[in-house]
Amino acid sequence: VFNVNSTTMFDKLSWSQKISMTSTNYLQIFSLRKRV
Repeated sequence: VFNVNSTTMFDKLSWSQKISMTSTNYLQIFSLRKRV
């Protein structure tokens, strides 16, 4: 859940940074699921 400040910061990032952050989050979620 993003609050207003973090959403604003996220919007200021470049699209490549957004993609890398998102892919990293997906990888972390995926690895967490594999552990379970």
